[in-house]
Amino acid sequence: PYTTLFRSATSIKEHPENLISSKKDEKHLKSVAIYGSNSSGKSNIINAFEHMQFLVLTSFSEASKRTHIPLKRFQLDAKSKDMPSKFEVFFTIFDIEYQYGFELTSKEIKEEWLYKRDYRGKNKYSLIFERNNQKFELSEKMQPLKELLKSVTEQTLLLSFLANTANEDTKNVNKWFLETEVIDFGDPFWDALQTKILPSDCFKEDNSKEFKDFLKAIDVGIESIRVEEIFKNENKNNENPSYKAFSVHKNTDTNTYTELILSEESSGTLKMINLYSFLKTS
Repeated sequence: PYTTLFRSATSIKEHPENLISSKKDEKHLKSVAIYGSNSSGKSNIINAFEHMQFLVLTSFSEASKRTHIPLKRFQLDAKSKDMPSKFEVFFTIFDIEYQYGFELTSKEIKEEWLYKRDYRGKNKYSLIFERNNQKFELSEKMQPLKELLKSVTEQTLLLSFLANTANEDTKNVNKWFLETEVIDFGDPFWDALQTKILPSDCFKEDNSKEFKDFLKAIDVGIESIRVEEIFKNENKNNENPSYKAFSVHKNTDTNTYTELILSEESSGTLKMINLYSFLKTS
């Protein structure tokens, strides 16, 4: 069985500011929510994409070191443990929509495909490459690379291999995987680390306007953040200085400002502040 996550918007016209318009004015949701009971597989949606991303970015560079392709399968069903795993994504980068996916086992890549949206027709995609085991079909533009494919092993993703060539489409797709951030608040290690890292805008004098606007938008009562450098032994040439951060709050009754040690803010507030770096680049 396969699970699909759609972000296509319905015809409901409420909250248009939360929609993204595509080249053909198709509407997509900026965010979606997944509901379900504990242990029903919600986190696996994130984990599946994260693992797909890992395979794409490491398939070529780690090929000589691997004896098998790392896969995470459902361990409580004997039949599914032996079935191939399939991953597929539709996405847009540089105003070009791509469809990319692959099917594999721990021993080999069984199928792999990459198509590009042809906006002259509805839901029409043109071939960039297709793979069936070690047989490859290439678009006309990709034909000059045909001889190189003799070096592609059965455990190496073709996309990962071709990302090192001058082909624009494979470089675009690899760039999307490289730059897409996966944030998992269910990961306690990631969570603990992020609450200790401040966005770089905190270190700018008087904070940037965008960062202040972000603080206002998340509505946690913080006007700005002040960062104070701590010099050890009064040595101002210290190559690894320490910092102390304060959140600045406005008292509306007295129209004065009060500072609190940032670490005393709630964990939810700290999470939101540390999301700024990710949201700013998204």
